[in-house]
Amino acid sequence: MEADRRSDRRLAVENKPERNRRPSSTVYIESAYEWGEKLGSGAYGVVFAGTSKHDGREVAIKVIPKERPSSEVDPVDFAAHLEQVRNEIKALVELRDHGDCEAIIPYHGSFETKEKLCIIMDRADGELADVIANGTVKVTEKAAQMILTSVLKGVAFLHEHDYVHRDLKFENLLMMDKNDLSSVVLTDFGLATKTSEAAPGECGTPLYMSPEIWMRNSIAHGPKVDIWAVGIIAYILMCGRHPIKARHLEELKAKVCVDRIELDFKGSGVSNCAQDFVRRLLTADPVARPAAKDALAHPFITGESQRVVHESVVDMLRAYAAEQRLKKGFLLVDAVARMQLLSSNKGGRGSPEILHARIVAQQPATT
Repeated sequence: MEADRRSDRRLAVENKPERNRRPSSTVYIESAYEWGEKLGSGAYGVVFAGTSKHDGREVAIKVIPKERPSSEVDPVDFAAHLEQVRNEIKALVELRDHGDCEAIIPYHGSFETKEKLCIIMDRADGELADVIANGTVKVTEKAAQMILTSVLKGVAFLHEHDYVHRDLKFENLLMMDKNDLSSVVLTDFGLATKTSEAAPGECGTPLYMSPEIWMRNSIAHGPKVDIWAVGIIAYILMCGRHPIKARHLEELKAKVCVDRIELDFKGSGVSNCAQDFVRRLLTADPVARPAAKDALAHPFITGESQRVVHESVVDMLRAYAAEQRLKKGFLLVDAVARMQLLSSNKGGRGSPEILHARIVAQQPATT
């Protein structure tokens, strides 16, 4: 009994993130979890498998060193990344306090030492992009409906509690069960914020940024930016490609804000109901764009479509998914540097990879 109480106390401490905790605090995570194999690594961290000693739950333990991995990594970029990790922890803690949502990755705690940050979440079964690229699931309107229903439920939960994700994208969606399309969950809350606390400026991944973000209007970081991103994801799922062809940021911004994007469904086999759903989500005016709860009530989501999209679209979607997996390794760049690059002749016009890399909103200056 006393051993159980000690274990519970350790778990409680682990679930309360603190800065600059002494290195010996690793005892808490090691006493609570069995560490397993390395699941993957990125530019700034490593993810390990883990198993809870408390209840046997399988988890993923993301470990982020607090020192730059090499001198080649820009210190400003790295500092921005660490701040996003802390921001993700803050968002997940606050959202968890509002109860569970099956469409958001389950979060179990975090801890911080002088050397590293760790975040513990449920272990997903795979990434949606991988599942589609590998041909594990058959792509139909019903499949898209199930995926988008989960995504919108997660978005609705965020918005209900005054949070906006700001970086929803196809390649960031996880599946808790690779054989169950309704198990899709939202992840990567590094840019999530309360609407009242949003920093000014461009923010997100350019290919998913809404007109109001580009134009920096008064509701540039309101909940409707997430709806636009879901619309982009919906089009990709149904047509196998991104709705906008652009070679650089200036061209992308012009097509989104000035020319308005033209949604081409020719040859896709997508039903009129599904087309109407996507068009509504990608309404340029954020006031006219539906809220998440209204999108969930659209006939495309509530109906029983069994239509199969054309095989050519399936092939395109699988190729697109595979391509996005290769682009996930791009480093983060802060908004000031990115906008300087955009306005220069060195990379703004000729760097299509920038369209896939995250823009971090500039924080307000402090006095």
